[in-house]
Amino acid sequence: MAELSNRQQLEKVRNGCFSSPEICHDSVAAILKYGSYIDSVLITQYKRYFQNDRSDVALVATGGYGRNELCPYSDIDLLILHEGDHTKEDIERIVRAMWDLNLPLGCVVRSVSECVQILGEDIATDSSLLDTRLIAGSNELYKKLIKKAIEPSFRKRKHWFLKEIEESLKDGVLSADTSLYTVEPHLKNGVCTLRDCQRIIWGYRVSEQLYTQYSRNHISLFEKNGMESLHAAYVTLLKIRCALHMTSCTRLDILEFSQQMLVAEYIGLGENNPGELMEIFFRTVMSIKQHVLRYLEQHGNMNKLAHIVRWYFSSVKVGNDIVLLDGYLSYLNTAKCSHSIEWIMDVYSLSIHYQAFPSSRLENKIREIVSALQFTNVDYSAISNKFIELVSLKEPISKVFRSMYETGFLELLFPELLSIKCKVEYDSYHEFTVDQHTIHALSVIDSIANEKDPLISAVHKAIDDLFVLRMAVLFHDIGKPLGSNHAETGAVIAKNACDRLGVDEKKRDTITFLIEHHLELSMLAFRREPEDHTIEEFADTLQNQHTLDLLFMLTIVDIRSVGRKTWTVWKGIQLFDVYNRIKHCISGNPHFRTNEERIQDNLTKDMKKYASMFERLNKTTGVCIEVEKYTGFERLIVCGYDRLFFFADLAGCLSSEGYNILSAQISTLQDKVFDIFFVEPDTVIRINPEQHIQNIYRKWECVVKRQLTTRQILDERYRAYPPRPIRKCLNGTTTVHIDNKISREFTVIEIRTDDRFGLLYTVAQALSQMNVNIVSAKLSTRVSQAVDVFYVYSDRKQKIENIEMIHEIRNTLMTACTSS
Repeated sequence: MAELSNRQQLEKVRNGCFSSPEICHDSVAAILKYGSYIDSVLITQYKRYFQNDRSDVALVATGGYGRNELCPYSDIDLLILHEGDHTKEDIERIVRAMWDLNLPLGCVVRSVSECVQILGEDIATDSSLLDTRLIAGSNELYKKLIKKAIEPSFRKRKHWFLKEIEESLKDGVLSADTSLYTVEPHLKNGVCTLRDCQRIIWGYRVSEQLYTQYSRNHISLFEKNGMESLHAAYVTLLKIRCALHMTSCTRLDILEFSQQMLVAEYIGLGENNPGELMEIFFRTVMSIKQHVLRYLEQHGNMNKLAHIVRWYFSSVKVGNDIVLLDGYLSYLNTAKCSHSIEWIMDVYSLSIHYQAFPSSRLENKIREIVSALQFTNVDYSAISNKFIELVSLKEPISKVFRSMYETGFLELLFPELLSIKCKVEYDSYHEFTVDQHTIHALSVIDSIANEKDPLISAVHKAIDDLFVLRMAVLFHDIGKPLGSNHAETGAVIAKNACDRLGVDEKKRDTITFLIEHHLELSMLAFRREPEDHTIEEFADTLQNQHTLDLLFMLTIVDIRSVGRKTWTVWKGIQLFDVYNRIKHCISGNPHFRTNEERIQDNLTKDMKKYASMFERLNKTTGVCIEVEKYTGFERLIVCGYDRLFFFADLAGCLSSEGYNILSAQISTLQDKVFDIFFVEPDTVIRINPEQHIQNIYRKWECVVKRQLTTRQILDERYRAYPPRPIRKCLNGTTTVHIDNKISREFTVIEIRTDDRFGLLYTVAQALSQMNVNIVSAKLSTRVSQAVDVFYVYSDRKQKIENIEMIHEIRNTLMTACTSS
């Protein structure tokens, strides 16, 4: 009963301290109030078992609890410090007394000498002991911990600790990883979130020999180091984290899509307002990023005065009031210098020339100038030529673009960019905000200069003017906040921006064309079986090879910058196939065939190549499978005796072996079936393809003999290896679009729905029940959204044009895709 009482009381206090009004009013006060309650519980329990004047035991808070930053569902990190020859029973009694409270304790038992031994083993242990606070017990023993263990250890290993802090910060903020801008951020351990704030504070504390919580609070570390804005950012993240714990009722530190709307409402931003929450978050981490960069420039342990003196005497003047040192640019701030928009352009031109990044001090100066100019008309004539020249360079310039964006200079030149700043797309596809997807895409252009794929590299080298490509990337998603057709809207916005900048008319028109059509190559490659008349029409629209090359590169850059795993070898092959067909058409050598002829020609070649498979057909199971292995995917050739649900059962058996089906082509001749599947191999069970095929034979035989159904086989796989949870989009709905205009020979069905295990089997079975035959399928999964396209015809091998039949197909598929 006492245990249940403790749990209920903890829940009551937690709900009271961290109610929405309390967090909105003062989240720091809420945290302190909750921490004080936990202190009182531990003190009471300690006194129940021990006398308070005992000199050989102390309860010491460590980590977040030691910092007085205990969030609602965080672990309560506790060090039970002891001294003397305690028996095993004594130690167990101490630990049991704490665990009897039924609190989420992270409890360790150590003596002072043991603490001395473990200090220096890893930075996590060291930092937890840097954040200590006495809760109950012997104050003398706690002081001994400080004097005998913590202070000597940090003095001895000061440079090692500061180096570890520096490397940890660099690994995050200076790495190629873009997790800083992910739309589902980790509030505790993400780049430039709570942990990085703590690292900066630890670095300054160790530099200034502030080894206890008392000394940290006694001297206002934030004010002393000019970090008031870091403190404000830190408090903002703590507030969001507390709200996330309360809305999820658990220790959840990833701000998932499903929680963003709830958290926004909890901290007083109103209903249905996750966008404002994420804007606050991203502005907060950008502020933290500036402090991280500033700390790294000063190397954490460097004396601030020495840092200034070194810049003054050792730097080299490289421009008007601009100096260079150790790969960074800074400024002298002479009275004669006019810091203007032209001066900012000079800074970035010099940054490219010397491959030197603007220091945080210089970036802050640029922000100051931009702020002063934001309500004035920009004189584009003063900087137009320099900007165009810079953006046209073959050298990598993405870091300069990022600095331009983060200082506000890019928004000063192109105010249209403000509309996509910190904008989150709730489509469960993009991993980053729209603006950071755009800035990241510019860095992808730089990386393609070292492309390993010879086909992509050849196209990239053929592009002689990167200005057009970079400007198209910069504005390709600018129309998204306006909804509707963002490509067409973006083209209009980009035209106006180019006109202001004074871009050559021919280049401007190419830029707007690329933006207007930037989705079409992806559509043709991944969601269509484009017939030659479609290729010819698109080639006529492009008109020349140069525009095709630019559109091809824009498509690749766009896909690669959507997320970490959005680009695959398979997508590259599909895209290059469409590119080549358009290229031949532009060059006057199209070799036209109907789509049915193309599919049948390819299948006929394969049938000849694998003719022996028909001879090896098992009369019992009626199926034979061959495997071709490629980099990143496999090609499965399947032949068998046709029957009802053949394709559905085959798709189910493949899925049950962990295959991710990318596309399929189906051909039926008399009573035989010849199917081609392109699949990504199983990532859960690491066995060779031949073993997978043997498993499929075994499962197929069970289905044919009616020992098991395909659904049972799929369910068995699901139970044994449940798929990892994937984020759901807020706007996720199921749609079924049936079109008879896209193809001259087939009806095209496009299904958008939440992805789930065995979806292709479900769809194929539903179509088979209605006597709808699948000729080919292209399957695409965007994180949690399936976008599957099927080319089909009726049992009479004709398009499905009967209105009632179309309605029946749509309703049946909607039911199949939305049923659990």
